[in-house]
Amino acid sequence: MMLEVRDLNAWYGRAHILFDVTLGVERGTVVALLGRNGAGKTTTFASLIGLVPSVTGAVTFDGEPIQGRPAHEIVRRGLGYVPEDRRIFTGLTVEENLMVGAQPPRPGVPHWTPEMLYELFPNLAELRKRQGGHMSGGEQQMLTIARTLMGNPSLVLLDEPSEGLAPRIVEQMAQALIEMKRQGLTLILSEQNLHFARLISDRATIIEGGRVRFAGTFADLDANPEISAQHLAV
Repeated sequence: MMLEVRDLNAWYGRAHILFDVTLGVERGTVVALLGRNGAGKTTTFASLIGLVPSVTGAVTFDGEPIQGRPAHEIVRRGLGYVPEDRRIFTGLTVEENLMVGAQPPRPGVPHWTPEMLYELFPNLAELRKRQGGHMSGGEQQMLTIARTLMGNPSLVLLDEPSEGLAPRIVEQMAQALIEMKRQGLTLILSEQNLHFARLISDRATIIEGGRVRFAGTFADLDANPEISAQHLAV
């Protein structure tokens, strides 16, 4: 397993948000973390990357325990995070944003360069001198992913990558993520868009009310339509 999570609990202040969340991700695969708004997907990611101060449980990444370690140390170990709110540097150009995320190569994982990322996201190649604050939402999302890849991660947490994007950009995003998988990256994809998740993912985990309600293949999910109706339907 590239990532193993056992009995993860998380709190914001006195509010208990995650309850005994357990999941595993095999190397080179894509797992979709599915659920409605407020289900606990973002808190799960923030807990894994070290951004939630009150967490219990066990998190093992690439054979090493990381639960309780600071976020910067976790990232340096090769766990990348693409937040839902993007957090690009609006006053920096595309090129400068990419260089902010650069880390040395890691054994056994793709070594991303700006030119490789411009091939992955052709829109960015045309905008390399443009400041981040003068880009569309879809372009900013591409830049956020590209900046994370400049850190040469072995696993990437992608929080709602298709949310709010035009259909054409969603299609481009899907193709880019499929290529990332082909390059050998391991991905966890937080999504509400079931169709988008199916295009990319090998397995699905459904979270609702801070608890895992389902974990298995999409074939397993299709064989139990009541699960989708109960936990994913709007």
